[in-house]
Amino acid sequence: MRYVGFPLALGLTVLAASLHAAGARVPAAPSGPETFTATATVKGPNATATASVRVQIDRYTEDRDRKAMREALTYGGFIKFYPALKASPAVGQVTVGTDLKFTIRWASQESTASGGRVITIVTDQPIYFVGGSREGAKKKAGYDVAILQLDLDAAGAGTGRIAAAARIKPKPPEGIQLDDYADEPIPLSAVKKQ
Repeated sequence: MRYVGFPLALGLTVLAASLHAAGARVPAAPSGPETFTATATVKGPNATATASVRVQIDRYTEDRDRKAMREALTYGGFIKFYPALKASPAVGQVTVGTDLKFTIRWASQESTASGGRVITIVTDQPIYFVGGSREGAKKKAGYDVAILQLDLDAAGAGTGRIAAAARIKPKPPEGIQLDDYADEPIPLSAVKKQ
């Protein structure tokens, strides 16, 4: 099993901080609804593909739901975290292309020193298994979520990345580890608030 510490680390830090300190932070404004658009670019050995991504956040995850997920991950690992995530209310939707839709069960945000925000999103199913069809690809079992991170400036524009098929586990004392199915996250460009 390969655990990665790629540039999604800040978002994972936000996710971990939210999981392990539910109720300790005041969310950055706004509280939703918000819509963001972006372009995802997947590079393979012989081709590059792009897709439009639309993130609709109806509201950000409430403290009680973060607490339930935090406790499930801390005391039961991903096996307990995933059912807690699925039991949490839907807070939005990620749309890839025109018709692939994924339910957001986790949306959190943190302010940055420059006046921007980092938004972390977790869907309750994977978006895409990058490299999953190549010969000798690893098994897809257990990669049950997708994690998106949007890095926004004060105007609501920026970049981002997606771990399109991922699993997480607790990393004591107060963190998480992400295992991304892909070799690297999918970059998001031209992220902007609508």
